[in-house]
Amino acid sequence: MEKICRLLKSLGKRCLKMFLSLKMAELNLSDDLSFQTKKEKRGGMRLELFCNEDEFEEWLRIANYSNYADGEDEENIKIREDFRQEMKICLENTKKLQKDFKISFGLPILLVFREKRSIIGTGSLRRDEHQVSACQVNTIAIAKDKRRQGLGKKLMDEIAKLVRKHSDFKYLTLTTSSSQGFYQKIGMRLCGVLDFGKSKRYFFARQLRR
Repeated sequence: MEKICRLLKSLGKRCLKMFLSLKMAELNLSDDLSFQTKKEKRGGMRLELFCNEDEFEEWLRIANYSNYADGEDEENIKIREDFRQEMKICLENTKKLQKDFKISFGLPILLVFREKRSIIGTGSLRRDEHQVSACQVNTIAIAKDKRRQGLGKKLMDEIAKLVRKHSDFKYLTLTTSSSQGFYQKIGMRLCGVLDFGKSKRYFFARQLRR
């Protein structure tokens, strides 16, 4: 009987230790989560690689605004299936990147601009097909309810920082069929225009380093 009592007492101490350890771990985890939440609130907006498949349709919906051309009704622009499939392939490519990735020629790298956890902007990057010293920017767009707040320029400034960090490119380049005003406001310089009669193609650039 004494042996049984000692055994039960020993087991009781072990169970108590395990319980206390679990509670401490739970408290530490809660502290970490609350710290991350506070940090996230303080951090506000941020640019990051887009790798979340669950948010793909939302990202695509906003990115599709970049396909807008002058004279079109932005609200009625349908997402083309070839654009959807191309972006899905780019998503898979982006998910494979390491932290020390380098921007190069090939599939575009997808970017997401967030406010806390919400997607408020999109973009993508690749080496310019025609100029080895330039990085081509595509799918630049801001969510409709976040426009006219200077976020387009903030997004482009963050993209410029990212490109400087992950490449040796000297320029950012961008081509579009939409109104040139937006791109000049966000820090791009108009370098040329091709007039096709019914439509125009605008060419922009921004110097990153000398």
